[in-house]
Amino acid sequence: MPEGAQVQRMFSGIAGRYDLLNHVLSGGVDFYWWWRMARISGARAGSRFLDVAAGTGDSSLALARRGADVVSTDFTHAMLRLGPAKFRRKGQAERIFASADADAQCLPFRNERFDGLTICYGIRNVEHRAKAYAEFLRVLKPGGQLTILE
Repeated sequence: MPEGAQVQRMFSGIAGRYDLLNHVLSGGVDFYWWWRMARISGARAGSRFLDVAAGTGDSSLALARRGADVVSTDFTHAMLRLGPAKFRRKGQAERIFASADADAQCLPFRNERFDGLTICYGIRNVEHRAKAYAEFLRVLKPGGQLTILE
């Protein structure tokens, strides 16, 4: 089975428990890392961010809380579909836009669209990283910032 299909199957199987597992296994430190990533990324009011491998959206929420408009994407639909309800509960639904199923290696966005791009705990699951990095550079505006949290 291709590596991408294995990753999708694994995350589809744990999607409903993913947040709890993250919070418990990290002792709650994951919230600090989301906050720090968003701060370092340069997210601010008026900026447009792409959050790749966003999972259930904790990283997208951190960016939105800093005022950025965020497109939240993931390779695994089962993870991604959990985000919108969370965004509404946390009062950030207006900042986090139409989550999209997207493979980091072939992003469905036009060139130079985003001020920043983040990928948190996801680059390890990308089969062809060079392809993904090329895509990241393609969709970032000149001077845009790539932030990888791993």
